[in-house]
Amino acid sequence: MVKTADAVSNACARIDVDPGCLGTWYDLGSELTSLTGTKMNREVGSVAVFADLYHVIAGGKVPPITLTVSGVYSEVVTEAFERIKTLWETAGVSDCDKCIAVRWIPKGGTPGDAMYQMLNAQLVGFKYPELDAGSASPVTFEFDVYGYITSDTFVS
Repeated sequence: MVKTADAVSNACARIDVDPGCLGTWYDLGSELTSLTGTKMNREVGSVAVFADLYHVIAGGKVPPITLTVSGVYSEVVTEAFERIKTLWETAGVSDCDKCIAVRWIPKGGTPGDAMYQMLNAQLVGFKYPELDAGSASPVTFEFDVYGYITSDTFVS
């Protein structure tokens, strides 16, 4: 078997976020560090019958999933932490609808690259910075997005 010559490095991905689902994408790859939880599962069910050793199996729907995005904490208003914190903390009509969209391009964002996205999702978790006096690493934060992943092709 021929080995692939098209491996993609984790280090070169691009992650964009649209807080509020307003159609304004921000490339936050210089502050975000990881995106996990991309496995989707389809619900299935089964029931036993008397005349056979095996269950009868049926397929079901795909439920929404939670993505966890991690990033570097900073207090710059145009960077990831402040943009997501603002959406999380904003009171008012948005209390019941914390709409957020996330898209990621593993190859880095050249037009034509494969792109995965969660559009019209919900911001369901926000982890404020934790501190550790024994670590010299940058302070980090996390946020959770709940919705469905779709795939597309990156345009710009």
